[in-house]
Amino acid sequence: MIVLVTYAFNSLTTKEDLADIDAFFKDKKTEKYKLALAQTKDTIQASIGWLERDREDVETVSRHFRMGLLKALY
Repeated sequence: MIVLVTYAFNSLTTKEDLADIDAFFKDKKTEKYKLALAQTKDTIQASIGWLERDREDVETVSRHFRMGLLKALY
């Protein structure tokens, strides 16, 4: 169950995703995977912060990469 929780939710990156997880697990018994769930939620929170802080930079790099401007780096 721990691995399932970790891998099922690790790709989520928005506040809405985090709220959905909280709502889903609100009435569930989570004792067996409490730590994995907390760590997964922390990872999502970190992704939210990173995207809020660096979204513009990531989009710029991605755009340049698609335009071929970063080929020299690879």
